[in-house]
Amino acid sequence: NVIPDENTLIIPAPIAKTRVMREIPLSPKAVGIIREIHDHQAKDGTVSGEFIPYSTDAFEEAWKRAKTRSGVKDFQYRDTRHMAVTALSDIYPKMQDLAEITGNEKLETLLVYYEGGHKSRVDKMTAYHAEKP
Repeated sequence: NVIPDENTLIIPAPIAKTRVMREIPLSPKAVGIIREIHDHQAKDGTVSGEFIPYSTDAFEEAWKRAKTRSGVKDFQYRDTRHMAVTALSDIYPKMQDLAEITGNEKLETLLVYYEGGHKSRVDKMTAYHAEKP
């Protein structure tokens, strides 16, 4: 369920990986894309109850083709999660916020993906101490 006025994606508990309902903030651009997909499905009569219907086999084949076209070796689908969470950590530097968005209930689990930017922390400490007399 998407609540466009609130820019929120709601994942109901029964279909969530952790079986806990999640509210995920969406950018206005993401809401626009979702609206376009929904409008297209409504127009051509392909609304099926699933946002983007696919089978596991179809997804795996599409992933293999994309990986082959890209020429990237030694890259698994799960690696995209690490890349996404790392990018989100720049937007949401508080681990609690990042945990809520990614659906991680335990911060220890999130540490596997969270790089948090060691250089960023060093830069912040350096800037802090540079301002002090």
